[in-house]
Amino acid sequence: MLPAVAGLAHEPDAHRHHRLILVRPGESVGKRAWPGPPETRPLSVKGRKRVTRLARFLAAREVDVSAIVAGSQAPNRETAEVLGTWLERSVTIDQRIGPGLTPVGLESVLDDLARRDLRPMHRQRVLVVAHEPVASMLLVLLTDSPGVDLAAGGAASLRIHGPIGPGCASVGWLVEPSMLRGVRSRRSGTRELESIPA
Repeated sequence: MLPAVAGLAHEPDAHRHHRLILVRPGESVGKRAWPGPPETRPLSVKGRKRVTRLARFLAAREVDVSAIVAGSQAPNRETAEVLGTWLERSVTIDQRIGPGLTPVGLESVLDDLARRDLRPMHRQRVLVVAHEPVASMLLVLLTDSPGVDLAAGGAASLRIHGPIGPGCASVGWLVEPSMLRGVRSRRSGTRELESIPA
């Protein structure tokens, strides 16, 4: 059992979590190329390239995350592992990040991760890798923005203004894979986007 953290269980303000990054995994290999169950289909070459491009970009922008958590489907795990490598964070696999995930369930996942982190909660930023339709459902539900979704290999940073629930967050930034074509890390010396705050 995880130890209790001061200010978490007895915090009078239910607004505990402040920042969240949602990532949709890259594209999986096609159904015809993979005879196994859909949840075991790995990332395609294109999907891995997009995820690597996103991970490299976030690392170059020094986007700091306190934890990375992913659903158990193969594309989620692979995407999280690539991000974890570039952002230098370990990955937690959580069965709750999947179909049927509710705001209450998400808050429970975030609470569990917060208990493992020594930094103040207002400085924690959890990166959640969730397959469709969960990723876009969370984005729409938490921001109350119908019609907004995430492309495969895309990411959205949310600022949370109240208890986890409908309309509790606003979008800080959103990255689509098409925005990152030709983008390299600062170390490579090629062009990069400058619009995303760390």
